[in-house]
Amino acid sequence: MTGFLTSWRSALRDVDAAAVNAAWRKWVDPHHLRVVLAGKDMGSVKQILLSGQPTAIQYQRDATGKAPEKPAAQLATDKEIERYPFGADADVQVVPVEQMFE
Repeated sequence: MTGFLTSWRSALRDVDAAAVNAAWRKWVDPHHLRVVLAGKDMGSVKQILLSGQPTAIQYQRDATGKAPEKPAAQLATDKEIERYPFGADADVQVVPVEQMFE
């Protein structure tokens, strides 16, 4: 398929939060959703997820170590999101990377 990446990037510009939320509601059943996280110290991540404590949104830093500036409205929304419960239950499992694909 020629030009896929260019057409995909162009189409992506027209996608807004309402379209993403509508697709989510149509295609994703939260009761059957499985999430995989990978990283260091996943035991601590598990504890945080099960605690119900707020989880602050952190943005990737650039090469100079600075996080990008965000509009005040987005930061206010981030504060609401960080208090939203993750919904994890005791079924959270930490699997060593050596066992991931067994």
